[in-house]
Amino acid sequence: MSGRPFTPTAPAVPKVLPGSDRDNRDWIPPDPEKLPPDYRAPVKPLEMTRLDKPLATQKELDELKREVGKYRTVITNGELSSDADKNLLRRGIRYRLALMTDPLNREKLHQFREDLTVRDMQFAARNKTRPDDIRSFRTAFCEEIVKQAVPLLDNNFYVRLQVAILLGELDVLPNDPRGGLQVQAFSPAAKPLVEILKDTSTSQPEAIKTAAANSLHRILKVGQPDSNLKSEIAQAAVDQLVLSDTHFWYQMRLVQLLSANDTIYDRAERKPYLWNTLLGLLNDPKRHWLVRGEAARALGRIAYEPSVPAAKITQSLANFGVELAAAMKTTPQDEAMLRSAFVKLYLAFQPLDDADKDALKRNAGGLLSHSTLGPQAKPVYDQLLPIVRAAIKKQAIPVDSVKSLQAMGGEKPAAPATNATTSVTNSATPATAVRN
Repeated sequence: MSGRPFTPTAPAVPKVLPGSDRDNRDWIPPDPEKLPPDYRAPVKPLEMTRLDKPLATQKELDELKREVGKYRTVITNGELSSDADKNLLRRGIRYRLALMTDPLNREKLHQFREDLTVRDMQFAARNKTRPDDIRSFRTAFCEEIVKQAVPLLDNNFYVRLQVAILLGELDVLPNDPRGGLQVQAFSPAAKPLVEILKDTSTSQPEAIKTAAANSLHRILKVGQPDSNLKSEIAQAAVDQLVLSDTHFWYQMRLVQLLSANDTIYDRAERKPYLWNTLLGLLNDPKRHWLVRGEAARALGRIAYEPSVPAAKITQSLANFGVELAAAMKTTPQDEAMLRSAFVKLYLAFQPLDDADKDALKRNAGGLLSHSTLGPQAKPVYDQLLPIVRAAIKKQAIPVDSVKSLQAMGGEKPAAPATNATTSVTNSATPATAVRN
């Protein structure tokens, strides 16, 4: 080995023929310390992800575990006739929740949640036959779960997430067709979920609020909340949708929540406000394409007052279809996302399947099933259908249909939304009418 010191040399510029297409005499070596142009700094972890607030000591966990067998007997029998039974129920629930708060169980939190809301709930009052007895016990069971679970909403982030999901999984009646029972969610669990949405102190991040919105949606779909609670849910969602800087996925879940709410008038001014809110989202070019598409779908599910301006709604849907058609040409990189938006627009007129009902749970979802809006929606749907088919099948958009749709909307195609450039995975395309 030579004893001469190593002297670094600058990288050689590749030799090329002057004037050739590979002439790179102006080539500049890359700066090894410069970050790539598409680099994004990692998001700072939330402090609450490092929060440890165990509900019980290991000694107490061991004591509670020894009573699990008796706890299961109580919930299966559906009897709370003695103080001892009530105490076993409380301690069994505490054991389930305490496991969720144990820092050593972070990767298994969903399993411990399901132990309570799936497995325990499945056996709750199984030995009872009368629906009233089943409902009575399961109501007491759900009330105790909510009582103990809600305080955990200031725990670790992952614990909060599981609690927000848990509150939407509680049922006062199981799904038992042979016993003549239809699943019914525990509606009072909506109250703490609404408080999560209403939180303005930034103590509950959007991920927790998104889970809360999903749980509220299930309660509206399979629960029986009273009109006051429905109004509270609707107002909380509307207030959150005013904020345009939240994540588009959270906005989509809020819109989905409104689609299952049959509230028509706000309690303060007694004016219809759900369709106004959804129409504002649909017509806002700064909102994400999928949020606008979800708003279109929701317009085909909510309840309307008799004097609703049908033309205003159908014209906006026509305009949105024209915008999507224009965006398919100008932003082909977003084709998958735009197809998903087209499907959502289609669902403004038609149901996804037989189970897809309107917010009143009476008619099939979609404007075509609406007695007032249906006649005005039909011409728009007829022109939209060939456009949606072409988009789904990745074929050329029919120009004549776009022109007809544009005439129905009364406006020229708007510029593509500036914040709708992030592609997402395309969802499944429903309905035979779109495929054929």
